Amino acid sequence: MTTAKRTNYFTGYRKKNKRIDLWFPIEFYHQVEELSKKFDRKKTDFIRDCLRVIAGWSFLLLFPKEFALLIQHLTRIGTNVNQIATRVNVTGRLHVLELELLRTEVPEAVELVKNTLSDLQWLLPLIRWRLKIDPGFRKELINLLKETG
Repeated sequence: MTTAKRTNYFTGYRKKNKRIDLWFPIEFYHQVEELSKKFDRKKTDFIRDCLRVIAGWSFLLLFPKEFALLIQHLTRIGTNVNQIATRVNVTGRLHVLELELLRTEVPEAVELVKNTLSDLQWLLPLIRWRLKIDPGFRKELINLLKETG
């Protein structure tokens, strides 16, 4: 990149993006540090994502690391089950080893989901905060809970 192009790029970048420095009380900083680790994010990215949610630019798509592992395991198990189902549909037979694999992997998947979803306490502060800043969210949440039973 030439010097002129670089200067042009940074001039445009500075017009579209601004940098701010934030100072936090040490207790708050530790909370941010802990949460960003839990969600496997850098502190700056975590704060920026939270601010985007507050501004209404995005929905919070931050999940603890356990969710990523859950998705990874479920994908692996689902792929195995799918391959077995395809073979059974083609051949009309189920091999004993495949049956044993299904007997272990499907309950494993159920257990993974139970364990991961059993602790949703991390969601409560987010829900409370959203209820405080967005009065319409209460009605939306009530409707969602009615739909899901």
